[in-house]
Amino acid sequence: MKTFRNWTLAWWEIGILEASLIALGIALGVYFVNFLKEGLIAFVVIAIVGLLYFIVFRIKEVSIEQ
Repeated sequence: MKTFRNWTLAWWEIGILEASLIALGIALGVYFVNFLKEGLIAFVVIAIVGLLYFIVFRIKEVSIEQ
């Protein structure tokens, strides 16, 4: 049994995945609105740190390729 296999997704499959995750996020946000209001600053900080992480490493990859 091969637990970890290499496979890639087509662009439309990634679109379906992203749309489903966005819908799930909206549904959870509506359901847990009171909980999310209290921790909004923490969620924003986590999002900014995550975005900065990917931006920095993407810039490093692009500069290495050139």
